[in-house]
Amino acid sequence: MPGTLFNAGGSSIGWAAPAAVGAKVALPEREVVSCTGDGSWMFGNPQVVNWAAQFHKAPVLFIISNNRGYSTAPRRSSAPIPRAMPRANKT
Repeated sequence: MPGTLFNAGGSSIGWAAPAAVGAKVALPEREVVSCTGDGSWMFGNPQVVNWAAQFHKAPVLFIISNNRGYSTAPRRSSAPIPRAMPRANKT
């Protein structure tokens, strides 16, 4: 179907590339295009994805945006840690 779009519907780092290869293997007559960021591309294990695409003869067009890497992990790790609530004294 023209205009078909699949997504993981949520937090899905690394999902796009292997899902695109799977879609191409399932429907080899269809064109498959995968659009993802560079951080998500690296989380998707690109060596295995490329090997699987070649092994299954499943050509997929990968569009990877260079948006300076996956920055959620460093952002979250540098966020201030809230102080723990004091424990109640047991008497």
